[in-house]
Amino acid sequence: MRKRYRDKTKCKDSPEISKFVKGVPYKIRHAQRFLVNENTADQFKEHCKEQGYTFRILNEGEHWQVKYKGDCFDWWPRTAKLVINQNWKNGIHVHDHTQLATIIARTK
Repeated sequence: MRKRYRDKTKCKDSPEISKFVKGVPYKIRHAQRFLVNENTADQFKEHCKEQGYTFRILNEGEHWQVKYKGDCFDWWPRTAKLVINQNWKNGIHVHDHTQLATIIARTK
């Protein structure tokens, strides 16, 4: 079994499309987050193309991967976990692709 690491930080920018609602059970929250991001994947794919990023969706939408200038961004929309360059111990909590795009843009 793979060891789990808690996210070290949260994205400082507010999520634009998948906001946290206090009191919603995590299973429902995760399912909603997944659906929101799944429905906007084409929009993010177009953004990646415009920015020169390589983007692919793996594991039936559960895992998104963006590569840019040697950096690899692995993101799981359901759980909001982002790992940069397989640095598992320093995960970032990212709710939606707008936050993901912001973090990738900061690496330019």
